[in-house]
Amino acid sequence: MNNFQSIISNIRNQNNFKKINTIEIINKIVATLPYNLRKSFMYSSIKGEVLLFAFNHPTSVSEFNNYKKNIILSTIEQLKIIKKDSDDFEIIKNIKDTKAYLPKNILNRFDIGNIDIGYKTIEYYKERANGDFIIDENSPYAKYFLSIKNIIKKNNESSN
Repeated sequence: MNNFQSIISNIRNQNNFKKINTIEIINKIVATLPYNLRKSFMYSSIKGEVLLFAFNHPTSVSEFNNYKKNIILSTIEQLKIIKKDSDDFEIIKNIKDTKAYLPKNILNRFDIGNIDIGYKTIEYYKERANGDFIIDENSPYAKYFLSIKNIIKKNNESSN
């Protein structure tokens, strides 16, 4: 009589259930992501040579694509070395890139809104400092502080 683990192993080795192996390998890759990305991870798929990750928030997509993509690619390369002699290697051997995206149905929930750039407002503030502070002559930064002091006094004179 076979135990439960051997039954599952035999089922996974059948061609009809290769998707289970793919999901297991991708789950190992997802497990290497930081908690905030794992929390917003939805699902993944392999399209040609690209492993696609779907997230439920645009900031997660941006963080993955800008900061975590190279880490995941190196993880996949390490998995290729580790799994070289197993059936799992067939699943990951063609992956050369990863990308994160936001599914269209979730993208439609985020209202970007209208951005009016018809004119620009430049804010400026009146100098509140008066340039009356003591500078230690022995400080290695004395010339920089003297320069700042002179700039502040010059700005006060030109604004009056």
